[in-house]
Amino acid sequence: MLSRLAVHCFWLSRYLERAENTARLLAAANAQALAPEASSNSQRPWRVVVAVATDPHRFGSEFGPATAESIAAHLLVDRDNPSSVVSCLRAVRENARSVRHLLNVESWEAVNSTWLEAREFAGAVLEQRGLDHWLGWTRQRCQWIKGALDDQLRDELYAVLMLGQALERADFISRMLVAALPALLSEPNPEPGTFAHRDWEALLAAAGMVDAYYRTTSQPLRPDLAMDLLIRGTTSTRSLLSNVERLASSLAALVASVGNDTASAIAALAEELKTCTTSDLPSAAGRALTRINAIGAALQREHFMPSDR
Repeated sequence: MLSRLAVHCFWLSRYLERAENTARLLAAANAQALAPEASSNSQRPWRVVVAVATDPHRFGSEFGPATAESIAAHLLVDRDNPSSVVSCLRAVRENARSVRHLLNVESWEAVNSTWLEAREFAGAVLEQRGLDHWLGWTRQRCQWIKGALDDQLRDELYAVLMLGQALERADFISRMLVAALPALLSEPNPEPGTFAHRDWEALLAAAGMVDAYYRTTSQPLRPDLAMDLLIRGTTSTRSLLSNVERLASSLAALVASVGNDTASAIAALAEELKTCTTSDLPSAAGRALTRINAIGAALQREHFMPSDR
């Protein structure tokens, strides 16, 4: 595959995953903000969203306090924010248009029809139908596009798509952990019904791993088990370790010989996550974020044409 085509597939996949992750993060925070425990501190659920998805200092200076309204304005409908949901869906469509001849018909139709609806996003539309409606719509549309893309041939195009998805997902999980764990771990045994307990539930929900937790542990929510699942759960496709390993396998499928420094860095990160102690998991997540950023830059530099994205 030519690098000028591969870069569009890579960013199509990343922006698609980013749109869904942002919608899930917003939905988890919104549900938490509506819980009875939130009445005394309505901004608390939104602070983590700001820390994960945007620059807190810039957000505060431009939008003021973190509320459902200000967050939605910036992360859902703001066309000037390249990481907002509407901007991500626009980028998905533009990248898909550049490789339309490589996509199956179903994938292009899913991408194009999603953008035709998403371009109507605006504050008035958001207010009319409500935040929950558009967050649910976003998650459903992203899943539809992913389902169509999953029918692509298992060739280089598919390997690039999976590489982009794994990188974006690993970045998102590590960002969430870095933003949320310091406060969460300050209360080691939160009681059900408390805000701290809701924080853990929201973290799992934002990662799309609530069902995975209860199916794999068969226990009430425990911080140590939740953290272990998020970082190195082997049966969930959304854990940090799973996506680091998918980075390795996708790169191997894309490049005939993967004995380069990037492949070695991915393998070293996977090994550290597997072998570190439970007490070291929080700091390992922090180190992982730095290394994932470096891996992403190296992949862009080594395997795709230069891009300003």
